[in-house]
Amino acid sequence: MPNQLSKLLAQYHPLVAKTMAQYPTLQPYLSQIAFKDNPAQDGRMLEYYPKGETDSFDPSRNAVEVFGGRASPQDLAGDLVSHQLANGENTQLGRYFSDFVQSMTPKQKAILQEQYQWAKDKEGETRPYDQWAQASGLPAYFRGYAFNQWPGRQDMYTPQQIQQFDQMNRFLKSRTGGGD
Repeated sequence: MPNQLSKLLAQYHPLVAKTMAQYPTLQPYLSQIAFKDNPAQDGRMLEYYPKGETDSFDPSRNAVEVFGGRASPQDLAGDLVSHQLANGENTQLGRYFSDFVQSMTPKQKAILQEQYQWAKDKEGETRPYDQWAQASGLPAYFRGYAFNQWPGRQDMYTPQQIQQFDQMNRFLKSRTGGGD
């Protein structure tokens, strides 16, 4: 079996292969996305494009573009889960995302509003708050602790949310999680 897994992983980009090995539950989804390296060093690590996005290099399917080669398996898994799987493609992950959003405290919602204002002021964000929150803000907040994209910021989450994220990560790293 390990030999078969090695052969399977060898056909993918090294980051995809590492992510598949670290998060076996994501294998069926990772094998379906378009993947592109971009040598640009503009501060981004990766960009997720949903199927049909006109800015994508491959609008015919979900796609990920990696910038500067700095992205980790956690980064790729985080974007895949928060932008694609939590939005309906995987019932279990959708439940984790929905439960997180519904459990947000007034303080967390205020932080999200501050992040939106920062994005408007510093990054030229032009979308209305609700559109930004759905497409960018909530997925980023969800990934923050769950995929260690905001290290040392456990104080931004409730103990119950952290417990749920830890449970979700056990699911993602299990060999029996599978797609649904």
